[in-house]
Amino acid sequence: MRRVIAGFAVVALLAACTALQPPQAEQASTYVLEAMPAAGAPRPRRDLVLEVPPPRARPGFDTPQMAYTQRANALEHFARHRWVDTPARMLAPLIAQALEQSGGFRAVVQAPSLAAANLRLETELVRLQQEFGARPSRVRLTLRAQLID
Repeated sequence: MRRVIAGFAVVALLAACTALQPPQAEQASTYVLEAMPAAGAPRPRRDLVLEVPPPRARPGFDTPQMAYTQRANALEHFARHRWVDTPARMLAPLIAQALEQSGGFRAVVQAPSLAAANLRLETELVRLQQEFGARPSRVRLTLRAQLID
């Protein structure tokens, strides 16, 4: 009888220990920035090479965390949603691709490059956040660009 009771006690203790295991963490969702080519009128081609360095990002936006706001000037980040890389790093090839597809330049190169460029397009990611202050929510993207000769 003691062995049966001891066996039940061991089984009960093992069952109780499995209930103390931490809950399974929810998987984080990851997202990428993509762009569809814009259809437009052909642009006159200039015999210029444009260099596009990676965009800089303002503080709070140089992270793979996805930002949102619920009230003015209060930047927060989603707990389970992330970018696969920083938004600035994902924007660099999209900017270069869009400028190359415009047909307005002899060549568009991403910095660093060994090619000699006539122009340089400096960009800064000022803001990329989802705003919940109004319904429906909206995404605000602010990009500052400076063309340097």
